[in-house]
Amino acid sequence: IHLEHHSDEKNSHKEYNVQICEKGEDQYTVDFNYGRIGYGLIMDTKTKLPVSFNEASIIYYKLVNGKINKGYEEY
Repeated sequence: IHLEHHSDEKNSHKEYNVQICEKGEDQYTVDFNYGRIGYGLIMDTKTKLPVSFNEASIIYYKLVNGKINKGYEEY
């Protein structure tokens, strides 16, 4: 999912990308990258070791909902 946050008052234009990546049979990671729009993005993961799809889904939706609650919108 691709999320963006824009604040003209603060001259803040950020993006946040989250995805569930398959690493093996029922082994997944939740990876994301973020930063200012137009600049290089920082990459990281919420799961240092692979987890089940169910666990990855919970982590993914918690992360996405947290960003939406902070004003990010899906693009």
